[in-house]
Amino acid sequence: IKKLKPSCFDDVIALLALYRPGPIDMIPSYIERKFGKKYQIDDSIIDILKPTYGIIIYQEQIMQICQKVASYTLGDADILRRAISKKDHKAISENKQKFIDGCLKNNYSLEKANNLFSLIEKFASYGFNKAHSVGYAIIATMMAYIKANYKTIFYEALLNVNQESGE
Repeated sequence: IKKLKPSCFDDVIALLALYRPGPIDMIPSYIERKFGKKYQIDDSIIDILKPTYGIIIYQEQIMQICQKVASYTLGDADILRRAISKKDHKAISENKQKFIDGCLKNNYSLEKANNLFSLIEKFASYGFNKAHSVGYAIIATMMAYIKANYKTIFYEALLNVNQESGE
């Protein structure tokens, strides 16, 4: 948080989604990009990835990319997302061909289709549902506010809760 210097609520949401075992390695890139480091996003998905500085963070982004470039329905996109997150190699293989075929029908080159699928496959294994991250961000922000403005009450409540739970 100190390095990111959140300037909006979306920064808190993204940081909470990134601060997990899979995507934690992307935090430095996210911070660098936020503060001006150049990065490239395929033009066809710039509207999906620009808010997260070209990094797939949320499961919803994977689904949006599938819809946009390969004409997936949301249901089909969710099947691919689940297959990748469960490492179901048979379903991934089946979906890869469907994805590439969809891209080709939408006038993408085979190379671009393969690159986009690789990008999805790489990040889908740890993609996080944005709604969960929003919920965590609301709680974290509220707690930070209470801690900063009502320290005594915050620590008293924290100690009481831990005492009641036997910790």
